[in-house]
Amino acid sequence: MKDLWTFGKLSKDDLNGTPHGILKRQAEFFEKRVGDTLFIKLNTKRIKNSDIEYGLATSFEIVAPMLDGYTYTLFTLYSKPESDYPVAIDRTIEDNEEFEDLDPESFDFIAKSEDEFLNHLQEILSSPSTNSVIKNLYSKSYVSEKY
Repeated sequence: MKDLWTFGKLSKDDLNGTPHGILKRQAEFFEKRVGDTLFIKLNTKRIKNSDIEYGLATSFEIVAPMLDGYTYTLFTLYSKPESDYPVAIDRTIEDNEEFEDLDPESFDFIAKSEDEFLNHLQEILSSPSTNSVIKNLYSKSYVSEKY
């Protein structure tokens, strides 16, 4: 039988420009800067609350292995499983149990395009509060590792 699919073999290059591909690439940049001391974990869960338009929640987590695996959720990205945009970003959700009680009015950012998403992501990743968290986790991990 003839193959009726019209797309070719997919690879990680096909992720370029997608919100999750962008997050993965930023995680790779982060890990190059901090060596083996910290890493990024992308944790995606299905949202069962049918009252909101997003079906997935992806937490962008900084993990400090030397601090007994301490994990800090920098933000959570909300998306529809079957489309790239729109997406929503919330910097305050840290407990997975809260995913079911989301209030779409409380999201920090809504992005309807790649450019909007990149602008919001840059604001988060380059903020003084983000840099402070990273430096603190790094320094505490470094001290734990050496002594």
